[in-house]
Amino acid sequence: MADLTAGRSIDTKSVFPYTIHALVLASNTVYAGDLVAINGDGTAEPADDAASIIVAGVARNTAAAGEDVEIESGIIATIPWASAAAGDVGAPAYAAGGGAAKVTSTNYNLIGTVVGYVASTSVDVLVDFNANCAFANRETGEAD
Repeated sequence: MADLTAGRSIDTKSVFPYTIHALVLASNTVYAGDLVAINGDGTAEPADDAASIIVAGVARNTAAAGEDVEIESGIIATIPWASAAAGDVGAPAYAAGGGAAKVTSTNYNLIGTVVGYVASTSVDVLVDFNANCAFANRETGEAD
């Protein structure tokens, strides 16, 4: 999917909420409501299926390169999902780019677990940066 070009409203529910602050990677803009990933340098960028990133959560604000983005994690977020079905509940949700999720992935950039079916175009996903870090370490064989 194409990256977002403007902020959007996204429904979230607090489960065990916490906030992460990160500077946005050069030549990138993160829009409010977008899924945000942290790369190996510790900077933020829009989440997609690129290598070497870990999905952190949902942006609370729009931030350009070098600016601080506030990322909400430990939440349930309603996320766009092409051809969603009730049977997707319990499945892993991977970053597809453009603030959306998908069931398959090349780089396994886990957003979280689908915990609810909303409509044929969206699902509720439990998004937790800490759990995603543990998943990424397991997938790469790195020590926790």
